[in-house]
Amino acid sequence: MLKRIMAVMLAVVIVLGVTGCKKDSTSGKDTLPIEMMLLGGGNEDENYMLKKIFKDKFDIDLTINQNIESSHFEKLKLLIASNELPDIVSPLPIDDAKTIGVKGALVPIDEYLDIMPNLQKYLKKDKVAYTSMLASDSHIYGLPKFNERQEYMNTPIIRADMLKAVGMENPTTMAELKEVLKAIKKKFPDTVGIVSRSKESAFNAYGIMYNTNSGMMYNKETDKWEYGPLNKGYKEMITDLNELHSEGLLDEEFFTSSAEQWEEKLLNNKGVFTLDWPNRAQVEEDLYKKLHPKDKDFDLELLMPITTNSAPDMRILWSEDVASYSSFGISSKTKDVERLLKAIDYLYSDEGAELLQWGKEGEHFVYENGQKKYMEHIKVSYNPNATVNIDTAEGINSGHIMRVVKNDGINIFPEEVQKMTVKYQESAESFVTNHKMKLNFTPEQQDRIRVLNNNIATLVQEESVKMVMNLTPISKYDSFIKKIEKDAKEMEKIYAAAYKDFKKQLKEVD
Repeated sequence: MLKRIMAVMLAVVIVLGVTGCKKDSTSGKDTLPIEMMLLGGGNEDENYMLKKIFKDKFDIDLTINQNIESSHFEKLKLLIASNELPDIVSPLPIDDAKTIGVKGALVPIDEYLDIMPNLQKYLKKDKVAYTSMLASDSHIYGLPKFNERQEYMNTPIIRADMLKAVGMENPTTMAELKEVLKAIKKKFPDTVGIVSRSKESAFNAYGIMYNTNSGMMYNKETDKWEYGPLNKGYKEMITDLNELHSEGLLDEEFFTSSAEQWEEKLLNNKGVFTLDWPNRAQVEEDLYKKLHPKDKDFDLELLMPITTNSAPDMRILWSEDVASYSSFGISSKTKDVERLLKAIDYLYSDEGAELLQWGKEGEHFVYENGQKKYMEHIKVSYNPNATVNIDTAEGINSGHIMRVVKNDGINIFPEEVQKMTVKYQESAESFVTNHKMKLNFTPEQQDRIRVLNNNIATLVQEESVKMVMNLTPISKYDSFIKKIEKDAKEMEKIYAAAYKDFKKQLKEVD
């Protein structure tokens, strides 16, 4: 009899153990210790709003371990390899989350959507974005950030005072930009023309103008994934940049300048044209005028997107409204997953989103004409003399902590940026990288892509730079393409298969 009772008890324990692996339901019994690995710049997290929310509302004791960017992803690799992920990782880019999620390292978020109504509300708004979150096993392993306050990137900026000095209009095409730079070079011989702080990533920044980039890309015109250097736009881009360099209109350090060197060239009257965040035009102009208060002429202005033969319609890069790069990943080893996910779901609520983006009314922000505005002690563009950085001091308005960024505050951008944003929206295609799509690959496909990239990615970067800078004759372009064509074509076939699966998943999304 005793043996039979013990056997029944053992069976119950086993069943409870198995079911508990999926959804631990010990919520509310004890304080739950949770560890978070965060890419951030703060050294002290005791005052972080996220800690207060978790403690006060969910009895979760959150420890935040912060890393600077140079070490965050290296540590992440080591933790993944040793199967020692902390409970929360942010950012955990969705491609990485998919890879380790299907191997069991992360919690499948979709299995808990019934207790996450706030996340559900955002997740199902965009079928393409939702499908891009799905891993190859159709589970979701990342908790993305949703951005209702989108921004443009890689906007064209020009020295308008120099343009005026040579009596020319704003350029709208690459051919017109060349003529403008020639005229300015003739009048101001010390200028170096186009400057950049993007280094080799400039091929992707400028590639938008040519409907290309330096790697795999989705081509909306053909509805195919292509290897950028194989299409006509890449050749046109390399040829144009080569011609600019040959005529002294492209900075000799175009591919090597640091952000500081780029800024120095703009402030020393050497840089004439660049691509950057739109607010940088005002930032650099204000800095110049502080250094040279008597010089009233210096004028950096935004341009409409530059067009080319390969992309005759204006297009400009628009930040993602579903920021999957900044996803939270939740370790499958986390205890009481339900309580943690309920706490994270609160961050997607209006109340939770406000606390993480704005803080508390009267303490961090006030209302001005119905719009939120940070208080005078908080350092933002409209409080230039303030000293408190609330992102590092309290984790408020931190890009890797917020789960929803609302567009409910006063516009922090200069008036020129606001006006140009309206023009961009009215006249240009707001281009999101690969039109929001993120494909899934089998382990075998991933391994093959890795091999193919190892074969050609470095060659593409090195040879592209050499041809632009006249270290390799531009006449060698076709022979360069022949070197990469076989591997690039194989990569296109792999992406084609993955895209076919993506479209099938897209049809199945409710």
